[in-house]
Amino acid sequence: PEGDRVVFSDGISLRIWNPSTGDVTPIPGGEDGVNPAWSPTGEWIAFEQYARGPEEDGVCEYRQGDEAGALLCLEQRRTWPTLGRAIALVPPDGGEPRILTEGSRPAWGPGGRVYYERGRQIWSVDVDGGDAAPVPSTEEGFQPAVSPDGRWLAFARLDTLSSTSNIWIVELEP
Repeated sequence: PEGDRVVFSDGISLRIWNPSTGDVTPIPGGEDGVNPAWSPTGEWIAFEQYARGPEEDGVCEYRQGDEAGALLCLEQRRTWPTLGRAIALVPPDGGEPRILTEGSRPAWGPGGRVYYERGRQIWSVDVDGGDAAPVPSTEEGFQPAVSPDGRWLAFARLDTLSSTSNIWIVELEP
């Protein structure tokens, strides 16, 4: 929010980058975090936190040509299946994450509300508590973004007939 730090995910955890010094600092409590978003005051970072399943070991074979072709290499992999996704909050200096609700891709709105994807619709939740609620007219919506003045919610919507996405906007209640 002050313009001197960038929060990002390396796909495994949240980190803060200081462009003027080049320093990158992991955020304790941001493990399994992706899609971070600063609160307007800089007090919190909302993010999508994955719930991991038990680790699974596997081997992938790479062959030249078809499946019966010459074996080029074997690759051992360790994966963790995703069991769920939650919207969580953590302070920039780290701490125990506070889980708000189930969902993904958070965006901050006015009055301490977070907008996010859930079940093929955009939802919102108050960070100080309260029930999550779907935002009217956002069915099939994803990737929410709130205008700087807090009046508008933009989101992508899939047109199932053409398999393309379009940008839609709805006015937020004051």
